Amino acid sequence: MQEPPLSFEVRQAEESQRLDAFLRAHLPGVSMGAIRRVIELGQVMVDGRPGKKGQRLRAGQRVL
Repeated sequence: MQEPPLSFEVRQAEESQRLDAFLRAHLPGVSMGAIRRVIELGQVMVDGRPGKKGQRLRAGQRVL
């Protein structure tokens, strides 16, 4: 059985963080290279749209 995807909501204190740095903070066991790879492959969504590694996040956004 497949696990549900991880989902995070950007908190006020995390606002303006880059997407790749945000994911690194929430996924400490995953390398930055792996995080950047999945972002580049379009497998990370921000509010339903593919994210970009240098993308700055806003409070309340949902990262999936």
